[in-house]
Amino acid sequence: MNRPRIYVTPVGEPDWNRFVIRRGKHRYWDGTGWTHDARDALLYHEEQDAISQAMVMNDSMPPRRFVTTCLIVVDHEPFTVKDLQKVLEQSVVSVVVPDQHEHLDIDINLDLRGLEEIQ
Repeated sequence: MNRPRIYVTPVGEPDWNRFVIRRGKHRYWDGTGWTHDARDALLYHEEQDAISQAMVMNDSMPPRRFVTTCLIVVDHEPFTVKDLQKVLEQSVVSVVVPDQHEHLDIDINLDLRGLEEIQ
C-alpha cells in the first residue's frame, strides 16, 4: 500500500469548493509549514494546482521505514498457514495511535513470504 503521504482534499461548500494539501489526519500546509489548524491552511482555487504541489512535496520527502517481527495468534481450529495467508492478503492492518500522536499516518505492509507456524 504505497499511499501518498501528502494529498489533496476538498474543503468548503460544493458551490465554492477549495482545496487544501494535507499530511495525515490533522496537518495542513499553510504555504510555509505544517499546521494543525485547518483554518490556517493555504487554499487552492484549482484542484490541479494543489495536486501538482502535493506531488512535488511527496517526491521530496523520503519515507522512513522500520521493520519488526510480528506474532500472530489465531484461536480457531483447524486453521492452516495458507488459510491465514489468504485472510491477511484480503485484510487491512491498522494502528490506533494515542491522542498525543494523532497526526501520525502509519501504513503497515505485511510481507507474508516468511509466514510459518511456530510450535
